[in-house]
Amino acid sequence: MKNNIPLLRPMRLACLAGCLLGASLPAAAENGNGSDAASAEASVSDNKIGNVLKDMTFQNTGQVVPKTDVPYYICLYSASWCSACRAEMPSIVRAYNSKIAKDKNVELILFNRDKTAEAGAAWAKQMKMKFPVISKDDGSKVPGYGNKKGVLPYVYIVDKDGNEIASGSPGQILKDYKKYCKTAK
Repeated sequence: MKNNIPLLRPMRLACLAGCLLGASLPAAAENGNGSDAASAEASVSDNKIGNVLKDMTFQNTGQVVPKTDVPYYICLYSASWCSACRAEMPSIVRAYNSKIAKDKNVELILFNRDKTAEAGAAWAKQMKMKFPVISKDDGSKVPGYGNKKGVLPYVYIVDKDGNEIASGSPGQILKDYKKYCKTAK
């Protein structure tokens, strides 16, 4: 019993903080800081990935017009300085050119982790990437943005709202992407 006593104080503080935070939420809504259902619904529909992509500049400008009205996006995190990324990119480019580019339900987006936009643009040109390449600074505008694993290369499949569907190594995910990107009939 003695071993549990030191835990009581942090637990009480956490409960008190939760109560105080919960008590302040209705007051914020009454003061106009909350939102009604209609405005919340409008903001969600305006924040879809496709809508964000329409306003972005891509590092491989001139050859890229992203699909903005698809239900799924394959978010690839990669960089030119990463040896594993460089080794895997030729197969990613082939998969895109042979399957994904023709698929009306999916778009692949490279979130470039290079330190400069110039390095990313040069890599996109060298590898003949025909899919959208977004710099790391611009990527944060995209719903669902973020490589939680912190490894490269890495892929997330997200829906149009940015909700994660699947994640893993590019080789495996791109091979089986259709099993994750199912469309309603």
